Amino acid sequence: MTALAGAARDVTAYGAGGKVAAIGTIVAFTQDGSTQEALTRLAEKGLAPQASVVPGGLSTAVTAGAPDCAVLLVDISDSPDPVADIAHLAEKGAKHIVATGPVNDVALYRALLAAGAADYVVSPVVPEELVRALRAKPRDERTDAVTETSMATAVIGARGGVGATTIAVSMGWLLAHEYGQRTALLDLDLQFGTCALALDLLPGRGLREVLESPDRIDSMFVSSAMVNESENLYVLGGEEPLEETLFLSPNGIGTLFAAIQPDFANIVIDLPRTMVTGQRTLLEQMTHILLVSDLSLSGMRDTVRLKSLARDAAPDVPLDIVIVEGQDRRNSISQSDFERGIEGKIAHVVPFDARTADEAASNGKAVPQSGGTRRPLVKSLRRITSQVAVDDKPAKSRKWFGK
Repeated sequence: MTALAGAARDVTAYGAGGKVAAIGTIVAFTQDGSTQEALTRLAEKGLAPQASVVPGGLSTAVTAGAPDCAVLLVDISDSPDPVADIAHLAEKGAKHIVATGPVNDVALYRALLAAGAADYVVSPVVPEELVRALRAKPRDERTDAVTETSMATAVIGARGGVGATTIAVSMGWLLAHEYGQRTALLDLDLQFGTCALALDLLPGRGLREVLESPDRIDSMFVSSAMVNESENLYVLGGEEPLEETLFLSPNGIGTLFAAIQPDFANIVIDLPRTMVTGQRTLLEQMTHILLVSDLSLSGMRDTVRLKSLARDAAPDVPLDIVIVEGQDRRNSISQSDFERGIEGKIAHVVPFDARTADEAASNGKAVPQSGGTRRPLVKSLRRITSQVAVDDKPAKSRKWFGK
């Protein structure tokens, strides 16, 4: 058995940019080089200070019995019947089993999860995917899933660059960290989405496959494509090659939403305006819609068009207009003229604050995490978030971040 030395347990998460506790004792039965390298890198980051490697694989683990550890990591390559072997380890008391192997097959994935595995990672293993799997909770331990009281918010930018993604990311972070609610942040711009980037995360793999083949969607399969920023915040996005054409099923997003909704108290969707016309059914399932614009003439025009479409598709869903102020106001129209043009009221005005936004972008953090509590921009984002949270009051036991 080879021990992997590590650092202090309260360390910066791999690629997440926030302080989280290290993973507990890990025993890995594997001879795969990529898995061992990933464990070594996690140990160097302080995320796996108590990891040890046993030569062999799943068959060796079955022979040895279920060791006393927080996570049992097994390579299924040497097993003639990996599903049965995983079930055997689960019966022997292994509480958190993570499987790895070279086969990328959804049927195998589902069978392993049904047998008792918490997750399955396809080799070659990379640290980002491994740490997500090691932190994943088995389904029977998820006690914080919300059904009737779950909230879903679609954030739509009337124009590119008006700040819709910043608002979506900030809302997701606040709901997870300051309200303590299990939150999914869904970025549906598969080629240019920046939700994961804003949180210093690498997008998971699998969202495109999910949306192209909705018949393969279930909650556990979707969870394998998610990247967790923290215990309560999970991000689902993509970074697909620009030279490829995406063939997304018209039913894919609706099926995806239905699969993840039972597991989260809040779902925040960064919905590109180019996708809105094909997602009328999704809009109907929202509990809140935010249309984000600047005070430009084109922004007013497109807000009118998007508002009309949203009202037609989801007439009973609350819809708020959010204005993000720009640095250059010389070509802006007044708020009163904007309201007359859209025949409605502006619900929120987010102040221009280049310093706070630049600090957050440079640090790979959400604006509320980077900007402190007293800055007008952060206060505005908190007010917006309070209207869509399951509980409109932040958890009392949680401290405000920043100075």
